[in-house]
Amino acid sequence: MKFNFDFPAGELQKAQVESKSAAAQRVTAATRKAADDLQRVLRDQVRSAGLGPGLEKAWRVEHWPKGDKASLHPAALVWSKATALHRAFGQGATITARVGQWLVIPLPEAIARGWDRALVDRKLGALSGAAMPRRFAQTRLAARALGELRFVAINNGKALLVANPPKRGRGRVKHSTDPGRKDIAMPAGERGIPLFVLVRQTRVAKLLDFSGAAKSAGTSFNALLRATVNAGQQGS
Repeated sequence: MKFNFDFPAGELQKAQVESKSAAAQRVTAATRKAADDLQRVLRDQVRSAGLGPGLEKAWRVEHWPKGDKASLHPAALVWSKATALHRAFGQGATITARVGQWLVIPLPEAIARGWDRALVDRKLGALSGAAMPRRFAQTRLAARALGELRFVAINNGKALLVANPPKRGRGRVKHSTDPGRKDIAMPAGERGIPLFVLVRQTRVAKLLDFSGAAKSAGTSFNALLRATVNAGQQGS
């Protein structure tokens, strides 16, 4: 996934009225600022959508020429290290489990207990003990804490992983479900604590607008370049 800026030829000709060195500094600075601004906007979108720091930092930027050098023909590339995930949240997508398997989605009770995350191994160093997002729910930790989870079939081909009610003297566990999802209600007569819902497929909503950000960045870049060139001409 790449975004490019159109460099207006007329603006370059105006820039060359200045000394080549000064013009190169100006157009290079304008190009770098535009690319850095686009990266910031894209990262802000991911952060606002709550998709995690990993997906946020996956937006990278490169500049040419490198370092402190300048050129009358600068370039910049804003690119993604997580193209598939960025595209999924930028366009919307359907995720389907492999044949015979389920997608496991944590419910509020599991999320409250941290069973939608994994702890980084202490041997990894800097991130020791930090909670990081995980692709699948922590069903093993839930079973270790509350005992074996029961499989309870519900409507529309879905199912629940349910913990048995705690015995007296072992503390109370608040039973909470997502009030906005009536499709995951416990069947009549069933008791327990719903922790995870099992589905064959799920729809990822469109949460990001990368193409809109790129279009806006292109417009801002052209305006910035014109202002930069005009400032150079007035100062010459």
